[in-house]
Amino acid sequence: MTPPRPEADRGVRMRTVYLDSVRNDAVTSEYAEWLTGLGGEVRTVPVLPLRMLHFDRRTVIVGARPDRDRDDGGLTRQERELLKLLGSGLTDEAAGRQLGLSLRTVRRMMAELMKRLGAGSRFEAGLRAAQRGWI
Repeated sequence: MTPPRPEADRGVRMRTVYLDSVRNDAVTSEYAEWLTGLGGEVRTVPVLPLRMLHFDRRTVIVGARPDRDRDDGGLTRQERELLKLLGSGLTDEAAGRQLGLSLRTVRRMMAELMKRLGAGSRFEAGLRAAQRGWI
């Protein structure tokens, strides 16, 4: 299926910013190349704060923050998945690749989780997370 034509045909400039990790995804990379070939601009960054659409230099639409959607245990889906990946033995780097997160973001998330758990080490954090039923 051919993707729809971008708004460039109607004089609209399209700029897209993705996480650096999309370079590992063949489908997204192919789409980015297609879009660039039609005059769109694509950039990648290590961390994206929020999804945002900007129109006509005056209207901005900002998506809901997914990190505020927590389950019954008080974890975001991303936090729970990170704990599961690290608990299965993956390194921070490998877990970050799986989740499309930078190493810095993974470490920041773990530091926040350790603080919430009152843990002084990652081992203690794993133990307390298991006791709470988080993993």
